Amino acid sequence: MQRTKRTLVLAAVASLLAASGCKRAGVTVSRTAYILGPTNDILPVKGDTVQRISPDVLGASALIATHMADNRIKYCSGTLIAGAKDGDNERILTNHHCFAVTDANDKATADLLPEACTETHVYFGFLQGHISDVVELGCQADSLHTSFDGDVAVFTLDQNPPDGHKPIQLWTGDDAPEGRTALIVHYPDVDANLVVPPDGGAQLPTAAATLDNCKVVGNFPVNEWDLDRTLAFSLRHTCDLIHGSSGSGLIDAETGQLLGVNWGGIKISYDDGERTDNVATKASFVAAFLAGQTDTLIKAAGQQKQQNAADAQRQERATRKSSGVSFADGIKRKACGTIGVGEDGAAAFLLGLLGLVAPLACLRKRRIG
Repeated sequence: MQRTKRTLVLAAVASLLAASGCKRAGVTVSRTAYILGPTNDILPVKGDTVQRISPDVLGASALIATHMADNRIKYCSGTLIAGAKDGDNERILTNHHCFAVTDANDKATADLLPEACTETHVYFGFLQGHISDVVELGCQADSLHTSFDGDVAVFTLDQNPPDGHKPIQLWTGDDAPEGRTALIVHYPDVDANLVVPPDGGAQLPTAAATLDNCKVVGNFPVNEWDLDRTLAFSLRHTCDLIHGSSGSGLIDAETGQLLGVNWGGIKISYDDGERTDNVATKASFVAAFLAGQTDTLIKAAGQQKQQNAADAQRQERATRKSSGVSFADGIKRKACGTIGVGEDGAAAFLLGLLGLVAPLACLRKRRIG
């Protein structure tokens, strides 16, 4: 009886620790994530900075502002792309969360705001010192489509922008273009860069660019895909982003093609350290989304995660067998903390099983739109 009570107590303690172990923070919307280096590489688009950006890239960037019923304005960045078919108006590519209803924790849900598209304004050429030249367009009724899994959205403009604003092409090269130099034209929330748009109302951010220290790192490893629903379809990169940058295009500096759609940053904490990346949904997922074929990619990602988990379990068993480490000890050593127990076999086994639900990593992830 004593052994049974002791086993149950230990199991309860293990369950509490597994549930609370590494959860430092959930998903939050932040105005500070993420400047990745020692300096802020986001520059206002004016003066010499304009000369460093291809006119095609600059002309395809757009500020998106959705006017809410409570007089707030939800704004994001976006990129001009071709129409769905020949003869159709051109479209804007951005994030799902730019139009999403948020929950009590300020996390984007799958549901869309009632004002999405109907109260959405799109501004081209929203640059400091050039506000009088801004082109303002709208969202064609019922044209907004989004993907919650990939955090991407697209809508058709109510009319095409004038010459000088050409659609950007999607990247068709390597699915993990590691090491490619990139750049971003976006509309981050910086007080010094806010101006009133031509149609009046609240101030909005003018264009900025991330041109330095901006490279693609590559894909996220499969064992991190469960940390955020979008990571299976995303690229890690080193380009500075902050609030308002959401939806901007991660542009290949050499070809001017769109490598991905920026949605924010993620900070992952392990026992041996911490890693921070800014993140963009990659062009291959965007292409599938535009073609209505994301179900295939989502299913394949799920199968790959299952295969990776099975391979990891086989490797763990082989390692334990070769090293003589017990099942319970092997699991407990992976948990965020270690519980001191005696040699009670049943307790160790239960602790080992409960340890399976302890998180593999602690994380903070931030949608920045």
